[in-house]
Amino acid sequence: MAKKNAPSAPAPKTSAPSRFNKKVGREDGDGWAKKEEGNTIQGKLLGRFEFKDSKGKPRAFYQILLQESCDATTKNEDDPEGEYQDIRLEAGQIVNVDEVAKLMDLAPLATNGGEYDVWFKFKGKVKRKGSQNTPWNFDGPFVDTVKAPPKDDTPF
Repeated sequence: MAKKNAPSAPAPKTSAPSRFNKKVGREDGDGWAKKEEGNTIQGKLLGRFEFKDSKGKPRAFYQILLQESCDATTKNEDDPEGEYQDIRLEAGQIVNVDEVAKLMDLAPLATNGGEYDVWFKFKGKVKRKGSQNTPWNFDGPFVDTVKAPPKDDTPF
């Protein structure tokens, strides 16, 4: 559950003019969704972004403009080790969420030109017999179509 004394997300450090208020890339966003049972993500789906992890494996994540607060993590810029710290993100901030199998249905929605509000909750890890892989289970994702895509080819 949420920690009551979690610090707010730190203000971004930049020398860019103030009218340039959106940084593009993996470090964009105010934090990464904390994978803990009960953490709920609700907000506007902004997009899906691809990158290669440290082993060169293709990965993806989603960005969501929060409508409700959630727990997250971010690098502690003041820590020379670059350790992560728990924070509480509020409505209006952007959270990054790793793409996992249970969230892959969001991928086509992130690129079809429509606008969607999404909701999901971390339920806990799924234990698989004979496997060390323990993926997260979710309640959701649930989608509300705010604006249909131009071709209206969405099932929602």
